[in-house]
Order: sequence, then C-alpha cells, then structure tokens
Amino acid sequence: MIRSLSLIILTILIIEVVPAQTVTDIDGNVYPTVVIGEQEWMGENLRVAHYQNGDPILTGLSHTQWQQSTEGIWANYDDDPAYGILYG
Repeated sequence: MIRSLSLIILTILIIEVVPAQTVTDIDGNVYPTVVIGEQEWMGENLRVAHYQNGDPILTGLSHTQWQQSTEGIWANYDDDPAYGILYG
C-alpha cells in the first residue's frame, strides 16, 4: 500500500502545469488557459452573458419559466448573486 501511494504521489509531482495563453469571449472577458500535459484547459469558469451571435443568454426566470424553457439559460445557485461572484 505504501509503495502504491508513493508512486501516485511521484506521478502527480511529475505533471507540469504550464501557463499558456488567454481566451476572450464575446463580452470581452479574458480567461487564462493552462496546459496540463498535452491538453490546454480553461483556467476559470466562463462569465459570458451573450452567445457568439450577440443574443443574450437568458437569466432571472421564475421556476416555472425555467422548467418550460427550451433555450439556454443560466442562474446562480439559490438565485444568490454571491454564488456567481464566488464560483463564476
């Protein structure tokens, strides 16, 4: 068991996380990207409020409207804006 755990820890330490470039969304928000191994990832959650064509992503709907919608929608957990600031 100790040998297996040591190998896992060594493997984790070998992976190098390298800052890469940035990505900008339609609203002008700039996001860092991170390269892990051979893959490039977003460094944080999207904060975009519009689709690429400029249409707004709906928000602020009632529970019923949310259930009946067939479009993309976003909301903060428990309709609390503090969660949007905390978690993006």
